Amino acid sequence: MIGTVNYSDKEGFTFISGERLPAGMFACYREAGKKILCRIKHGEPLNQYPQEFLLDNELEADEISGFYGLDPQDFKYYTYSAAVVGYFDAAMGEFINPRTNPPCGAKIERAGGDVLKDISKVKAGASGSAFVGNVFGEDNWRREIVYCGSHCRGIAETL
Repeated sequence: MIGTVNYSDKEGFTFISGERLPAGMFACYREAGKKILCRIKHGEPLNQYPQEFLLDNELEADEISGFYGLDPQDFKYYTYSAAVVGYFDAAMGEFINPRTNPPCGAKIERAGGDVLKDISKVKAGASGSAFVGNVFGEDNWRREIVYCGSHCRGIAETL
């Protein structure tokens, strides 16, 4: 688990994490027995140090916050905005967007190979295809993204 959903709106949802995560990373949550794929759009610190704590390059901001009675751990959390991509429906052969965001308190996980393997079914070198790039998941799992027609349109719309 890398985070917990804080709130959602018409643009997607936000979650809080103690880890620094890159924009564009894939994550997922569980709903009705399915892993719902999401893409992290943006992240920023949940709390920021007062500017005065950062003016002296000789002193560590953690030390100053401790001196003033603030817990340095409070400045080690991040809030991320993310968008729901959907879950892979094997019968239809594509991702289905559930058209809902995860509920507050839902646990967010790193998307593993079991979820990311279905992003691109087109093989490199197939007629009319083009290599777009790689998607990296947990534990250095990697999937090549090859575009062919509209197959990757839903995934690309979350970029």
